[in-house]
Amino acid sequence: MAAWRQPEQPGLLYHDGMSAKLTTLVENPAVPERLTVSLKTLAKLLDAHRSSVRRWLSQAGIRPISLGRGFNGAIRYRWRDVEDWLRSRDYVS
Repeated sequence: MAAWRQPEQPGLLYHDGMSAKLTTLVENPAVPERLTVSLKTLAKLLDAHRSSVRRWLSQAGIRPISLGRGFNGAIRYRWRDVEDWLRSRDYVS
């Protein structure tokens, strides 16, 4: 997995090979505010397995939201919580 790198502009998140996606989701004011995000989408953005992302979010204290009931309910995470967690991560040079 590629490492995080120092941002070219303060406040932006960059990841080798994925900077456009993360920049669009994190900082682009033209993109409507996201309320929730799925585990699958986060795994794709972070280039990691869903179980790894679930573990990281759990360790960060970010709890999932269940939309619906039972096995057919959708599991989502608040984008604001995920965004704050991503911003708090240390950058690797």
